[in-house]
Amino acid sequence: MKIKYILPIALITGAVLFSGCDDFLTTNPSVELSDDIVLTSQTGLEMLLTGTYRKMKDGNGDLHASSPIGMKSYSTGVGSIDIASYPAAGNEINGAYRFLPSSYLSDGNFASRFFQNYYEIINNTNLLIANAHNAPTLENQIKGQALIIRARCYYNLVRLYQHTYIIAKNKPGVPLYIEPSDAATVPKGRASVEEVYSRIENDLKDAIALLADFNRPDWTYYDKDVAYFLLADMYLTKNMWTEARDAAMQITSKYPLMSNAQYKNGFCEKNDEWILGYKQTDDDNWYYNSIGCVWYWETGTQWNAKMFYPTTNFVENIITPSDARYQFRKIAAQPDWYISDKFNDRRLGGQPILSDMCDLRAAEMYLVEAEARAHLNDSQALTILNNIQTLRGGKVTTTSDNLRDAILLERRKELYGEGIDLWDVKRLQKAIKRDEDKAHGGHYYSADIPVNSNKLILQIPKYEMTNNPNIEQNPDPEKVPVFTP
Repeated sequence: MKIKYILPIALITGAVLFSGCDDFLTTNPSVELSDDIVLTSQTGLEMLLTGTYRKMKDGNGDLHASSPIGMKSYSTGVGSIDIASYPAAGNEINGAYRFLPSSYLSDGNFASRFFQNYYEIINNTNLLIANAHNAPTLENQIKGQALIIRARCYYNLVRLYQHTYIIAKNKPGVPLYIEPSDAATVPKGRASVEEVYSRIENDLKDAIALLADFNRPDWTYYDKDVAYFLLADMYLTKNMWTEARDAAMQITSKYPLMSNAQYKNGFCEKNDEWILGYKQTDDDNWYYNSIGCVWYWETGTQWNAKMFYPTTNFVENIITPSDARYQFRKIAAQPDWYISDKFNDRRLGGQPILSDMCDLRAAEMYLVEAEARAHLNDSQALTILNNIQTLRGGKVTTTSDNLRDAILLERRKELYGEGIDLWDVKRLQKAIKRDEDKAHGGHYYSADIPVNSNKLILQIPKYEMTNNPNIEQNPDPEKVPVFTP
């Protein structure tokens, strides 16, 4: 596999990368730096890290494959039963929602974009990790952040291109490239899912050690809290309940749940619950990355792509009107639909959208901790769940209810639209059943996707199959509909 060296200097305008750093990056955006300068100087390595962060979060359109909104939109569009996709012209997420072949086959945009973008970022992180010693005063900070970015890329890749760990740990995952020289050697075959998960875990643990004393400048940088968040989610996926609980507690002991007033503020401004997010100003050009952009609103009140709206069943049967998370209403333009006010804009009606982007928030970790404790038969699981329900004004679970099901239902209520849908469908081995009922605010198209359907994983891109003789393709769902463990 040929991986390009990515340093998007044109996007770097000059900023202090670390607190306590005296040197400003004032590189002319049109300047091209040699590898020697980039990889052997502290300023060059800081620039490379800045460029890597930017590529990880930059919109370049709302479906940019490595961006948070790209992943959240894709996961929601493919996996949700509570959210429908409006069939906007040219909307690729709508194609994924409909399970069109272009959304999972090797010559489709999703299969190609995710693979290419994440491996370009991985190549950058490998360069940073291998050369961090050339910035001795920042070595641990640069290396630690690069390790988390690399781990997150591999975590997304292995979940996109293979079934969940519990049933597929011995199956082909994705190629593992962990040294800069790897890209120039013989292209690698797919490491097993187990091997990829081991690399993710080791990278995150190493990062936590390296960043033990790192105080990030703000909440847009990866630090040990981000590493613990990813570890907890990974352990949950592996059914490692004790480890998931312990990693989640590193977050729940530190980050409070947002208040109901903050929840109703439209997720457009950072609050104390946010672990990772991105500040947007008028000088930014990634407004497509604002999650409010993808929800259906009234024409003229919010500039948007009109991708998603909540189903009537979700609004009327899952979340009660007394619940703070009931952020729904109807509009004249679509009187049979509900729309959601969960994701908003700091300046309604302004163009472009000016909203902060929430990437990771603590509520997910409270629910991970509760779910892990429930599997451990720990009574504290019910207490955590009840605390969330009481705060939000929702129905309170009792000891007579099925606790695990109640926790999973609470995930749907608390985190709808935040991009966990596909991952939950896969790890919990659920079917996706949607009945077409667009005339009454239901799904625009029907779907009947069985448990462990091969439509839930992407094929390896066509260009990779052509150029890499060691790669193995995933099955064609038309010929092999379901993965059998």
